[in-house]
Amino acid sequence: MLVPQLVTPPAELPVSLEMAKEQAEIDFDDRDALIQAFIGAATAHLDGYSGILGRCLVSQEWRQDFACWGTLRLPFPDVSSVEVSYIDAAGVRQTIDTADYQIAAEPGGPVVRFVRRSYPAVFYDDVAPISVTFQAGYGTAEDVPWSLRVAILQHAAAMFEYRESLADRIEPTGVYEMLIAPYRWIRV
Repeated sequence: MLVPQLVTPPAELPVSLEMAKEQAEIDFDDRDALIQAFIGAATAHLDGYSGILGRCLVSQEWRQDFACWGTLRLPFPDVSSVEVSYIDAAGVRQTIDTADYQIAAEPGGPVVRFVRRSYPAVFYDDVAPISVTFQAGYGTAEDVPWSLRVAILQHAAAMFEYRESLADRIEPTGVYEMLIAPYRWIRV
């Protein structure tokens, strides 16, 4: 499987600046940009293809490309919509009708299965002529499970508190791991 490509990032982060300031007991505004950066870093640690959870938090659009037809496995759980397209033999991008495929939940993650087994001819000069564009994530920030939001708040607060010597003082805590463990998704 090729590495998926982020098409449209989430419209919001799972926690707000106000929530992070409350968690860290910060009552001044001159470090808001720094705190916002810590929220982004804590979120990135968990979210998306390179995040340790292997899943998307707030809904976002991704594209997964494939070299050939068959069962097309998607890289994330919590997929809400899918569009399948391909480059035809003439080199023109075509979209498959949604009635011709379905999304199936499998233990290894969601897959796109085709209703019929005959596939259109593709332009094989392209390394990956088949693309699945999809939405993945829990929905809005409010839909992200609280334990993940609390983990982000704790992570951002710790980064703020120990910003001068973070590497020397922070170890992943048992509480942090306990909060995120139920949501870690392992790619097969």
